Amino acid sequence: MSGEALGFIQLEGLAAAYLVADAGLKAAGVRLVNLERIDGGSLMLIRFAGDVSSIQAAVEIGLNAAQAAGSRARGHVIARPSASTTGKVTTAGQEAVKKCMAEAPPDAEHQDEQLAENEVQPVVKETVRRRKG
Repeated sequence: MSGEALGFIQLEGLAAAYLVADAGLKAAGVRLVNLERIDGGSLMLIRFAGDVSSIQAAVEIGLNAAQAAGSRARGHVIARPSASTTGKVTTAGQEAVKKCMAEAPPDAEHQDEQLAENEVQPVVKETVRRRKG
């Protein structure tokens, strides 16, 4: 992960977090570092890693997908994180991904697929169109 940029999206709602992570992953060549419940309630944090331009695209598209899903969200990109920052993100991320996946309802995967088809694809297409134009 050395030399990779980091992208963060904080938002409300587990289903929205899966939707946003999926949109970011589909739209750009990034890796999902983790998806974590950060307050014991509905506040979620998504972390991506990859090259700077891909992270910027994933965060932008993720924020647009969150807005389309009616979830408040904020995003940030760290273009050149220090090694200690990167290490803390990946260590915390591995356990958080396992925990979050274990807490997901059994039908969450199918709900997210339907949401992605109906809501994310138009958002991704519009964002890509605006970036090119």
